[in-house]
Amino acid sequence: MTRKMRIEFRTVEGIRQFADAVSKISGKATILSGRYAVNAKSIMGIFSIDLTKPLILEIADWKEEYTELLKGFLYETVGYL
Repeated sequence: MTRKMRIEFRTVEGIRQFADAVSKISGKATILSGRYAVNAKSIMGIFSIDLTKPLILEIADWKEEYTELLKGFLYETVGYL
């Protein structure tokens, strides 16, 4: 099951911590920003998008244990697909 949630970053260090946390997720994780989609496990990918716009994190194979990994970055849940 795919799950989408809004995320936000407050600092550059927060982006590094996020990329470290997402790297522990098995499967595909994507950040959506407007019409752009980048690999959420790639720091370079994250820095290539406009971080001032709303960001959606999409995880293809959601597991509830991911909530604990990502809790510091979640803004709100968008839903399940």
